[in-house]
Amino acid sequence: MLATNAICISASATDSNTLKERAASLRTEAKAFEHGDGVQRDPEKAVERYCEASRLGDAEAQYNLGWMYAMGRGIKRDDAIAAYFFTMASKQGDALAERMLRQVGSPIAAP
Repeated sequence: MLATNAICISASATDSNTLKERAASLRTEAKAFEHGDGVQRDPEKAVERYCEASRLGDAEAQYNLGWMYAMGRGIKRDDAIAAYFFTMASKQGDALAERMLRQVGSPIAAP
């Protein structure tokens, strides 16, 4: 996967409740694909769902996507991309993401 495909860009919001619900649904699907919970484990589909939820501003999806890249969980490990998503989550107050940033270093680009 190209790094440029992995970087999620923030979506513009018109109805924040609908977007939050959509992001939560995408995050739930992503977790299922990441862990093989009720579906066949598929890290690529997990990344796709987490990325979409990240675009919608879901901090948990941003953290989880950072975690997948930081740990190489079914995908190629990439600390710079992991840092990008941890930065996104930490800007929303995610303390674990802030701690992970100290482990992985600087992001590939500024979120």
